[in-house]
Amino acid sequence: MDHILNADIFDYILGGCSKSSLLNVSLVSSHLRLFAMPHLLRTVSLDRNPEQIIGFLEFIINNSHRNIDNEIIDPGRYVLAFEIPCHSTAVGIQDDDDHYHFVPAIPGPYTISAWAHLLTLRSLVIQAEIESICLHFPDFAATLLARPQLTDIDLWWIGSGSTASNLFGQVMHMKAGTIRLRKVKYYVEGGINKLALHKGEGFGSVLFCFQKIPGRG
Repeated sequence: MDHILNADIFDYILGGCSKSSLLNVSLVSSHLRLFAMPHLLRTVSLDRNPEQIIGFLEFIINNSHRNIDNEIIDPGRYVLAFEIPCHSTAVGIQDDDDHYHFVPAIPGPYTISAWAHLLTLRSLVIQAEIESICLHFPDFAATLLARPQLTDIDLWWIGSGSTASNLFGQVMHMKAGTIRLRKVKYYVEGGINKLALHKGEGFGSVLFCFQKIPGRG
């Protein structure tokens, strides 16, 4: 009983620590790393470069079945909010008409096996070309929307008449009754008129999903 009480108090203290302090604690021992990990990973924003994203998702995969002190680490279960800003996934290019475009640097970070481990994910922001991700990984939409606690998504560059839109629509038709989305934001290159949004079709199915789930307003 004393051990449980002490662990609870220590966990409470860690909850008030800064990220830098939590990092220092996690370096002391593997046991302390287990205590710090839920607080470190609760909100993740990868804003440096594609290599940082790859490194983080590899960390999720490589530790999904790792055992420390008779406890499976599985760090993906601690990630509640995940944000990938556009400048960390792409390079900006200005065309002849002075329009500024972001071109995906690499599609590699979006491997399905890593996303499948984010079981408690509630909020996701991806400011990258979703169309490119879905072209390289057709299962991305299904894996993302299958996160059982996901309620908020903010996706960029869905694309007009796109593969991404169609894939998201297919998932909604198959699993509309189990998807818990409450807030959907999206960005369409070229403006909203470039993406046909019809109830029951493509990405429009995601926007109208709230009317299909019992108990939603």
